[in-house]
Amino acid sequence: MVRVGIILAPLDEINVGLLLETCSQRKRPPNGFGGAFMNDEKERHLHRILRLIAHAAVVTALSLGAASASEVPARKSGLWIVKSQDNPFANWSMCVNDKNNTFLNSDVWSNFKKECKVRSLTRSGNGYSLISNCNSSLTGDVRLIVDFSGDFRTAYTFKSTTEARGPSQQVDRQTITVSASFAGECPAGMRPGMKRMERQ
Repeated sequence: MVRVGIILAPLDEINVGLLLETCSQRKRPPNGFGGAFMNDEKERHLHRILRLIAHAAVVTALSLGAASASEVPARKSGLWIVKSQDNPFANWSMCVNDKNNTFLNSDVWSNFKKECKVRSLTRSGNGYSLISNCNSSLTGDVRLIVDFSGDFRTAYTFKSTTEARGPSQQVDRQTITVSASFAGECPAGMRPGMKRMERQ
């Protein structure tokens, strides 16, 4: 009996081709001693099964990735006040509408949609934990970790941690904690997407 063990791994670590190649290179014994080995028909059948498993893994991973990214809550349209106790540059008010209602783009990483790739988004209780790989000409490769919570109608909070390797391969880690609260309608003259820096 042939036993097939399947280890589920992240999509970028799956090497189905190597598994298929390993099966193809199994040595067959001389005629008359093939009872414990796969014949051609069994091997072809195993190849088909492995390809179906690989296809299902890819489809599942892609669908989970899309669903996870869409789970990031959207903010209510209007004026939001953003404050941070550990970063004097993360204090502003912003006018939000349905075109800029994702806090990741405005509060965490400018141009998040284009420069970052979501690796995982997990939910724990009332909060979420997001891990992304980001890259820009200014920052290079950065690992971004964001823990956030809130109803995004009246308030939300998040802790953002960036990890990047320096010239000597040491990890440079920076963390900021931010809280945001809804303040009603945007004032006259403040268009959606506009920010006004606030003094502490």
